Amino acid sequence: MTPALFFRRSAAGDDDLEPETGIFADYGPPRPYDLFLRRAFFDEDHYRLCQLLIVPSFESESAVYLTEEDGGPRRVVSRTMKTQVWASMTQAMRGACAGNSFTLDAASQGAALAQLRAAVETRATEIDAASADLVENACRSVLLRVRYPAQDLTRVVAHADGTTYHAGHWIPGNFLACTTWSPVAGTLSSEFVNMELALKAYAEAAPGARPKILADLAAKARQVLQRTKVLQSRRPRT
Repeated sequence: MTPALFFRRSAAGDDDLEPETGIFADYGPPRPYDLFLRRAFFDEDHYRLCQLLIVPSFESESAVYLTEEDGGPRRVVSRTMKTQVWASMTQAMRGACAGNSFTLDAASQGAALAQLRAAVETRATEIDAASADLVENACRSVLLRVRYPAQDLTRVVAHADGTTYHAGHWIPGNFLACTTWSPVAGTLSSEFVNMELALKAYAEAAPGARPKILADLAAKARQVLQRTKVLQSRRPRT
């Protein structure tokens, strides 16, 4: 049985994602597993917008983001591991131990991951500037309002099943980053994730199916923008 990835339930509230430091925000010492994912998914494009890393408990890891070359068209890039890295890593760790007991420390992760090859399926397609701008504005509006929980900062709840999301977006002078775990339906966090998943679906779709997905993506981005506008108006002024 493969050990499940365990995630921390966001305590910041149903609408806001939590700020994040670490490998996906380009700060702090990385876990070897995190570094493996970053290299496999993001090293080819250094200027990334609307980035979302998707890490399910029992399925393959994946990512989506927008990018553009100087003077070139906007592109949506979707990357998906052909096999789950977490499962492959823990299987290699188990094989290196006498018995079924092993630890997930950095040294053990690094030794196991050194045996693995990143097999990634990549899909990419161009997106028009107006649609890209709309999605980028929605991403920025969400990531600029992330916050830490008002209380219970040390409370950690383990979940054996679900999906964690690491979001990132570059703005001049900074790389915004945040995280959430299996957000509740109807919240801003959920609407943001659904928009990102629509962006991923657009990159992976057949050409004939893209116009419908693009319209859905635009609708989701407008919904996110409207939601952040309403929530911002309710915040107390200080």
